[in-house]
Amino acid sequence: MPLEPSDRRDVRQILKILKTVLAAAVLTVLWAAAARQVAARPSNMTAPASFARITLPDAAGKTHRIGDYNRGKILVLVFMGAQCPVSNFYIPTLNRLSAAYLADGVRFVGVDIDPLSSGVNLAAHDRAYHVQFPVLRDARLRLASALGAKVTSETFVFDRSGRLRYHGRIDNTYLNRVQRRTITQRRDLRAALSDLLAGRTIREISAPAFGCLITTSGMKAMPMPGMKAMPMPGMKAMPVSHYTYAHDVAPLVYKNCVTCHRPGQVAPFSLLTFADAKRWGHDIVDVTGKRLMPPWKPVDDHNQFEGERHLSDHQIELLSKWVEEGMPAGNLKEAPKPPHFGTGWLLGKPDLVLKMSEAYDVPADGRDIYRCFVLPTGLTKDEYVSAVEYHPGNRKIVHHCLAYVDTHGYGRALDAKDPGPGYTNFGGPGFKPDGEMGGWAPGNDPIFLPPGVARLLPKGSDIILQVHYHKDGKPESDQSQVGLYFAKGPVRQRLRVTMLVQPHLSIPAGDDHYVAETSFVSPVNAHIIWVMPHMHLLGRDIEMDAQMPDGSQRRLVHINNWDFNWQGTYQFKHPVAIPAGTRLTLRAVYDNSVNNPRNPNNPPKEVHWGEQTTDEMCIGFVGYVRDSDAALSPIASR
Repeated sequence: MPLEPSDRRDVRQILKILKTVLAAAVLTVLWAAAARQVAARPSNMTAPASFARITLPDAAGKTHRIGDYNRGKILVLVFMGAQCPVSNFYIPTLNRLSAAYLADGVRFVGVDIDPLSSGVNLAAHDRAYHVQFPVLRDARLRLASALGAKVTSETFVFDRSGRLRYHGRIDNTYLNRVQRRTITQRRDLRAALSDLLAGRTIREISAPAFGCLITTSGMKAMPMPGMKAMPMPGMKAMPVSHYTYAHDVAPLVYKNCVTCHRPGQVAPFSLLTFADAKRWGHDIVDVTGKRLMPPWKPVDDHNQFEGERHLSDHQIELLSKWVEEGMPAGNLKEAPKPPHFGTGWLLGKPDLVLKMSEAYDVPADGRDIYRCFVLPTGLTKDEYVSAVEYHPGNRKIVHHCLAYVDTHGYGRALDAKDPGPGYTNFGGPGFKPDGEMGGWAPGNDPIFLPPGVARLLPKGSDIILQVHYHKDGKPESDQSQVGLYFAKGPVRQRLRVTMLVQPHLSIPAGDDHYVAETSFVSPVNAHIIWVMPHMHLLGRDIEMDAQMPDGSQRRLVHINNWDFNWQGTYQFKHPVAIPAGTRLTLRAVYDNSVNNPRNPNNPPKEVHWGEQTTDEMCIGFVGYVRDSDAALSPIASR
């Protein structure tokens, strides 16, 4: 059947649309290919002419031509972000490299890509971090786009003739955006510069870098020249978006992120506003998709713990779709209000506040520090503690805290042998404690034990506060404190702690699946209040189970991707009843191979039980109460 004139016009219009769409698709593919080519550019390829001609301002607003830094010099361009923790972590390393190679004619230049960095903010940041090389602002990503830079801390090394000779990471300290190796095994940038200066062939011309994503979030979209939106005949327009910040994203962020991602907290940037979420949208998708954030380690917990913070598969997909659709705001007037966070003690005024006697200074870089501080209680009688609230003095560097009870003065003796405030010890307090006072990690709000349950704190005892400090790229100091809340009503059940322990560890060098197991049969009827698994750096998988006398099984906790830096105490929403005869089992798996990036030994060596970083442990702490205590008269009343 011949086409009518109107049909011919529709066909011509459809063909015209398809032609335009095809041209755009081809152009997109070419751009992607070009970006990949830049990322994998061989060592003898000259940088594009546009690279050398680009001018960028410094913090004072003075513009600089990139090619001028490369004139007769070896140029190292390092992409940075003032709000990116990975970028800030590397500043001391870059300062050392810049100074070490200055006499050899190597020039380091930082390129800050944060669109929110003003000249004043950038100058203040560089002063705070003692940056010793020039830093330029690339808020519009002109240089980043020209070179195909994807993440902060990504480096580009150009020889004196302008040829790109190395591209990638500074070293292999970072496993991903949020996790670091125990030992830095490869210093790629230093090796490339040494080879280049010695006239040798650079052994590795590229290496993958980890950092905050360099994206155009928050920037206006640039339309393709000559292209107009053309509706398809007879087709309905696609919906602009399925998800919005106001309706879908804000509730997730407020529930799972802003306890840490707000001003003054441990997270490096805030997520309290729509502008914040849009600025970091691509990064949010990256870390949630890899389940690096929120930092919640138990798996298959079936909503059984207090303070859980994790996202479902649907919620992770929602965030991804929101970013794909351009991160629409929606009606911000309908968005939930940001949660309110008190500035004082969240549980009210404590009955006893213990504070470090003096501030502890933490250097800008290097390995993490595990420092123990003796906090004398000065108690003249026994007390029962129903809640503990921690106030880190400097949340930028305090990663987590654990507290132990010492009634024998062991901590004081160790402190006397170690100069400066406190003493350093990795695995615990350095001795077998007489009890514990819980702990704190970012995002953990303090909670009271169940009514009628409390910890015993003997008179004259000390609290040993172990603080894990991680470096943030500049010198810091901390003076943390602990608030204790004494039981106000009758205490009918004393919180007791037992341990599932397997001390007979002999982990062969190279063994990537060493299994340690132990079990214990409860002689009494009890209720488990909380559990806390504990290993060191070789740990990979740990699970605690309860097998009841009737043969039924209860999974208490399972962590299949153990990370010493994210260990916690997991308090059940409803105490777990275990009849007498219940078998509690602990099973742990260790990886002592070269493939374990957290292995503290390089090359691996046989590892046994011990307190040091290079030793291991296998413990499952169990906080419980005896059911028989409920029949006793009140233990204490205030």
